[in-house]
Amino acid sequence: MPLALYTLSPSSPSDIDLLKATGTIHLHAFLTNEVNRYIFYGPPSSYPAIAEANRARHEKSLREDPTVRIVVIIDTDIPASDAQQDSPAIEQVIAFIKYNIYESAKVETESKDREWPSYTNIPLVSYFWGCIVDARRALFEKHGPHVLIGNVATSPDHMRRGAGRMLMQHAVDEADKRGMTAHLEASPEGFHLYESLGFRQVGEFWTDLERFENGGDKGDGYDPKRRQGVGEGWYMEAIMTRPKQS
Repeated sequence: MPLALYTLSPSSPSDIDLLKATGTIHLHAFLTNEVNRYIFYGPPSSYPAIAEANRARHEKSLREDPTVRIVVIIDTDIPASDAQQDSPAIEQVIAFIKYNIYESAKVETESKDREWPSYTNIPLVSYFWGCIVDARRALFEKHGPHVLIGNVATSPDHMRRGAGRMLMQHAVDEADKRGMTAHLEASPEGFHLYESLGFRQVGEFWTDLERFENGGDKGDGYDPKRRQGVGEGWYMEAIMTRPKQS
């Protein structure tokens, strides 16, 4: 089945409608990842609100932040029931990437204090998101202008078809065209793909998932025998950078 890249325009109403697909894909792709299952710990009945929160955040950033790019992969063999002119239909969208092109090192990342939907483990997401923000700021200060890849996700029904690689290749081509480094945070599931495209691990942070079981927080030092990365219940997120290409 042929797959194609399509870049969303903030001024196109039909493109904005496609964010309904990215919100849902974002949710279901991220639920295949262990730390996100701890963050969004609720029953399936809570998922529509989470998908809508994703969609709203994507729309806000696309409309209001000129550094943002959202690119989707469409499967042109899926019937386009509601496509308008040259735009794809919502059901044709199978994957997306959201990245920022920062011309300056001094940028504002998304707030640690953003609103989260019901059935979000707030202590866990505050800790995890705080680690991401701190890592980004350190890299921004070191590398200057850069491309930041914030989200890349494929519908679980369409994984292993090359959509993620297509999206990542698009983003690194954009970085190369501009002579910029590229940064991202890598889950274990995406690490090898990013590595194959020239990203190298420059840092990491660990999360003790046992501390945050069932939507709660047992508190720092709840088990004095716990050692970072030793035993079950630990999750590691890699910080990765792709240098400027000469």
